[in-house]
Amino acid sequence: VEQKFVDFLLGPAGQSLAAINHAAGVNVVLDQANKFSGYSLAKIYGPEAKTKHGRLAIDFKISQWLPRSDRSKAGGDVDLWKQRTEAAKRKADEAMQGQASRGTLGSHPSMTVQDRPVMGGML
Repeated sequence: VEQKFVDFLLGPAGQSLAAINHAAGVNVVLDQANKFSGYSLAKIYGPEAKTKHGRLAIDFKISQWLPRSDRSKAGGDVDLWKQRTEAAKRKADEAMQGQASRGTLGSHPSMTVQDRPVMGGML
C-alpha cells in the first residue's frame, strides 16, 4: 500500500480498518516497517476466500481517496460541516424573524416565570 493511503485506510482512531476487518471477516495488519521507502505492507489473515474479500475491500477504500486539495472541491468533511452550520444558522434566523413578525417571540408557556416573560440569563 502506498504510504500516502495508510492514514486514509486506517481512518479516525482505526475505525475504517476495523470496519474492513469486520465486514470481510479477516484481520488486516499494516506493517509500516518500510514506510520511509514510501509503502507499507497490508498483511491479511484469515481463510483464503475471506482474504480475497479483504483485499477487495482495501482496494475499494483506496479508490475513494482524494488528495487534500481536491477534498474541499468534492464536498469534504470541512466543507460539509461549514454548509450544515450555515444552513442551521439561516434556519434559526428565519424562525426568529417569523416569531418576531407574528409577535409570538417569548410567548411560549416555558418562556414565562410567574406570568412575566423571561428576559435572559439562567434561572
